[in-house]
Amino acid sequence: MLVIGATGSVESGPLALAILVSAHLALVGLILLPILAATRSRSLGVALLTVALLFVGRFGGEWVSLPPASASGPALHIATWNLDYLQRTGPDAVQMLRERPVDLVALEELSPEVADAIAADPVLAATYPYQALDPGAGATGMGILSRYPLVGPAYDLAPARLEARIDVNGGPIDVVAAHPFPARFRTRGGNPLGYEPAQRNADLKFLRDHVEQLAAGDGGRVLLLGDFNTAPTEAAFGRLTAGLHDAHAEVGLGPGWTWRPEPLDFIGFGLLRIDLILSTGELRPLATALHCPLDGDHCLLEASISIAGG
Repeated sequence: MLVIGATGSVESGPLALAILVSAHLALVGLILLPILAATRSRSLGVALLTVALLFVGRFGGEWVSLPPASASGPALHIATWNLDYLQRTGPDAVQMLRERPVDLVALEELSPEVADAIAADPVLAATYPYQALDPGAGATGMGILSRYPLVGPAYDLAPARLEARIDVNGGPIDVVAAHPFPARFRTRGGNPLGYEPAQRNADLKFLRDHVEQLAAGDGGRVLLLGDFNTAPTEAAFGRLTAGLHDAHAEVGLGPGWTWRPEPLDFIGFGLLRIDLILSTGELRPLATALHCPLDGDHCLLEASISIAGG
């Protein structure tokens, strides 16, 4: 699965499901280490070493990052959080946002109830005097909260995104908060048998092309953040992030997993990295942090981004 996934040759069908979780399948091999120690099996040792080398070659640079070069000057502190419209209440969301103040936060799956609670909260109003809230049914709602004025906020559903421009350190930054919907799963008897990402891949391509268009404009500085419903094991992930700064991949430590199935909310950490903070050019990441509440299926992802070149 690691080898096939690296080639990018399989993106749909039953095999794509195994590729999606190939990192997890490789980690399952750790349970064989006691057997290796007890039996000293040469063939098992070679097999585990092969998997380990493939794993490091595929994910080592993402899981272990060198400290970023020291950057002088200002930084922009941003976050993205999928609120989970099925579970998040207004008071829950307000409390989390109060506890994790940043300069700008993108919100996905923003429900009318949560939007009303955010808009009515005086602490959040003082922290984020500029708010663009476009709640929706199901997973369609989006929001941006900002310390900086939001110029021309615009919401769209093809794919779901909320865009605005801010002016920081003497220069404009285009902000694209996005939530392309997940690939479709083919099931039988409630069990997933196939994976069909064609529409999601088209949405990701649109967003990547859109970022290039914005970067070619008068500002040239673009932040793309949100829940992208694609993981590093997928070819679509590489196409989306190629040429952009991926905050976790560049400065984060560990897997950076941000999502888990709702029945596993209680574990307090994610199992797939699908929430991303991406940036262009001189907007270089300096640090990241994850905060995973024990309810809802997404963690809140934070990043500090250098804006010294503005």
